[in-house]
Amino acid sequence: MKVVIAEKPSVGKTLAKYFGATTPRQGGGCIEGSGVAVTWCFGHLFEQADPEAYGEQFKKWSFEALPIIPTTWKLLPKSDAAEQIRILGALIKQADEVVHAGDPDREGQLLVDEVLEHFGYRGPVKRLWLAALDDESIRKALASMKDGGGFKSLKLAAESRARADWLVGMNLTRAWTVKGRASGHDGVLSVGRVQTPTLAMIVKRDLEIENFKLRDYFNVIGLFPFEAAWKPAETIDLDDEGRCVDRNSADLVAAKIKGQKAVITKSDEKKCSESAPLPHSLSSLQQASSAKYGFSAQETLDAAQALYETHKLATYPRTDCRYLPESMHLEAVSAFSSLPREYQAIALKGDPSRKSACFNDGKITAHHAIIPTKQGGEITRLSDTERKIYDLIVRAYLSQFYPPHIYQQTSVELECTAERFAVSGRITLDPGWKTVYGTEIDDREGEGSDKPLRHPPSVREGQQFTCSDARVEVKKTSPPKRYTDGTLIAAMTNVYKLVEDPEIRKRLKETAGIGTEATRAGIIETLIKRSFIQKKAKALISTESARKLIAALGDSMVTSPGMTGLFEQHLDSISNGSLDPEKFLEVQSAYIVKEIDKLRNSTAIPSMSSTMSGPKCPKCETGVMIRRARKGGGHFWSCSTYPDCNHSANDEKGKLVEKAPAASTGPQCPECKTGFMVRRAKKVGGYFWGCSGYPICKSAADDKNGHPSFGRS
Repeated sequence: MKVVIAEKPSVGKTLAKYFGATTPRQGGGCIEGSGVAVTWCFGHLFEQADPEAYGEQFKKWSFEALPIIPTTWKLLPKSDAAEQIRILGALIKQADEVVHAGDPDREGQLLVDEVLEHFGYRGPVKRLWLAALDDESIRKALASMKDGGGFKSLKLAAESRARADWLVGMNLTRAWTVKGRASGHDGVLSVGRVQTPTLAMIVKRDLEIENFKLRDYFNVIGLFPFEAAWKPAETIDLDDEGRCVDRNSADLVAAKIKGQKAVITKSDEKKCSESAPLPHSLSSLQQASSAKYGFSAQETLDAAQALYETHKLATYPRTDCRYLPESMHLEAVSAFSSLPREYQAIALKGDPSRKSACFNDGKITAHHAIIPTKQGGEITRLSDTERKIYDLIVRAYLSQFYPPHIYQQTSVELECTAERFAVSGRITLDPGWKTVYGTEIDDREGEGSDKPLRHPPSVREGQQFTCSDARVEVKKTSPPKRYTDGTLIAAMTNVYKLVEDPEIRKRLKETAGIGTEATRAGIIETLIKRSFIQKKAKALISTESARKLIAALGDSMVTSPGMTGLFEQHLDSISNGSLDPEKFLEVQSAYIVKEIDKLRNSTAIPSMSSTMSGPKCPKCETGVMIRRARKGGGHFWSCSTYPDCNHSANDEKGKLVEKAPAASTGPQCPECKTGFMVRRAKKVGGYFWGCSGYPICKSAADDKNGHPSFGRS
């Protein structure tokens, strides 16, 4: 039997008809046909085991138990995945061939491979690499399936990422939490390989803004008869950006040039061409949607994922590539005709024979840019967010078939009483691709001034004018802008700009940023959920606890964007087979040992005195109850001293509501001894039992005739 394993149910159900599987199995979990079964995961069905799975000594958070470095790694089934894992196991035992249909990235590779390894499958595997889920794309992918063994390095990179993240998160979170409590901080100090350097970037920016001192600077604008801005000499009192900060100097210049002769020292006019921006990667799409609509990175990813997975109107979204295979250029005519009617007028004005720089086989990575599929359909069925994201994708694609934006660039420099003045500007000659976006084209003018100056006329070198008037404009320096989702994504993508070391900067510019296209949005959401950052309008602002954590971490490597970027570079090297994952993990382990020893012996830890407030914990009577966000939505309350005290309570409209006693609801949890076992529904049908203290306590049991079965493995 052929068994097809997709990453999630929606993809599996889409693929079923292409494999001749039309009959859903009674009880769910797969769709069957003659000699074939199409089934699926729910993302990762297995997760890295907690430290206590490696030994009783790791249950207590203490320096004595650190570092925790497994020699043999353990994966455990997720508590709500038992039934689907059982279904997968039964099908794999019958399989003569498996089709691996995980998402086309390293995590998609790993999560299906984990299932096959768990059940010891050794038969043939074909890899189905799906760039899109429309009919034509699926048929192309089916016709070009490759041997699954060729993707082993991709799986090893994902596995290495998970293990290295575990080493950093488990060890450094415990170490800093223990150290923080010794200096007055309540609660867990969460440290992560990607989240912590990202948080450090936000904290640094916020402190720069709050410590910024406003200062006046002065522009001199002369009328010659066109306006031009003064270029002060280095002998004038200037700030770091070459702006005059001495009012007397500016007043003197304005006074002395009035009525004086000026001569043109440079006049440059040239016709310039600007090509359309490339089609979108996920990062560029998130930046565009944040700037135009104020969408969060996660909102954009969710909408792009729905366009790919549910509506089948766009290609795979989690891509870092902004180029397209050259073969796709031949599909432009059919792609145009497949677009919804709302875009037909724009498509008709495009030239499908025009081949932009985006069509380049040499620039293609594992994926290509996000573009509309040839599925077609009505966009009226899309949500408002999905429609706007689709619009950004379509216009970026169509602009590739429009002519360049043509403009005339003029730059003029002149001298008056030995003082230099300059002005530059542009005039649009042909809007070209900019008409695709339906926006007005503003001439960008006025170099040397903080507001547009009139475009200078055509002049020649040596030509003379009289300065008929001059004025001094008082300006104020401005602090850096706070990060938004879009600008933070841009900073994470282009992390090399934040690195001073020239060698590291060069390496990062060529290859890596912080996190991946698939994870950056989730990192921002995690920082919000953990109360490290808050969102005010578009701005992302660090909280007091975040600033204290980053201050305590100091110059630790875990706060370095550059080091995190190099980490991603190493994962890319594992993906392409040029780096041994064992050596990679040896380096990560050595780093953890060094960081733990440094922190253990440190006596100069800044005060982490907490500002947390809340009702006193009724169990330990030392901590306070803190309102926290649940992973699946909603909130709960738990003790600030967790994990030493694992007391938790329900949340009702922001108010703490203590849970009913265990005896009145279900059997006592055999693991934490304080919660009670609650019968819960599984995603795939059926039930299981879980501790009422989840997520503080993760104890779970199978359901047997309405009662918990504590004999599960």
